[in-house]
Amino acid sequence: MYSQTARSPGFSGNGHTDASATERKNQPLSKRRAESVAAFLRSQGVPKELLIVRYHGGPYSVANNHAPAGRARNRRTTVRLARDWTAER
Repeated sequence: MYSQTARSPGFSGNGHTDASATERKNQPLSKRRAESVAAFLRSQGVPKELLIVRYHGGPYSVANNHAPAGRARNRRTTVRLARDWTAER
């Protein structure tokens, strides 16, 4: 059985957008992206207790938002495995 005090792996799903829209529009979009990742991981057998969903909108760009290719790279989700889940929570 899973214990929150145990040192066990967990996952964080992060949703991102480009910066072409307002944060008011980007936040819900990045939230939907992150929740989609979490839903997929749950469908693959990852317990809900091991998931953290984060959504960031546009502030964490990995590419230039002035070019179409850069904006495309910024519209993404990331999944991170945490080895010590207690430190992540």
